[in-house]
Amino acid sequence: MRAIVEEVQKGTVWERANIDAYATIIAKESGLSVAVIKFTLQTEIPDYLWIDDAAITYQQNVADIFYDLKLIPDKLNVKDSVWIGGVNPPPATAAATSAATIVATSAATTASVAATAAATP
Repeated sequence: MRAIVEEVQKGTVWERANIDAYATIIAKESGLSVAVIKFTLQTEIPDYLWIDDAAITYQQNVADIFYDLKLIPDKLNVKDSVWIGGVNPPPATAAATSAATIVATSAATTASVAATAAATP
């Protein structure tokens, strides 16, 4: 798992450093124009980040809301359920860390934890 995430992170760094080449590749594969692809890449290159303390805190808030709304039967401790596998790249290489990426990664973790908790007798 660690190797996969690290390779995806390297790919993201390459994508940002080689927008023209990346846009050409995506345009060829998708059939869209290079101009359209370059425009979307200005905001659409996601950051793939390890779950860190900020993500855990955010996700704990989500889990607490799920519990308060009685969407899950037991109160969860998210920190006990996550694997922190590596170090996130510094902001200079990650460009602007995307809260949406953290949220998407964390939401998948909470959904998985909630489903496990709901299935546990």
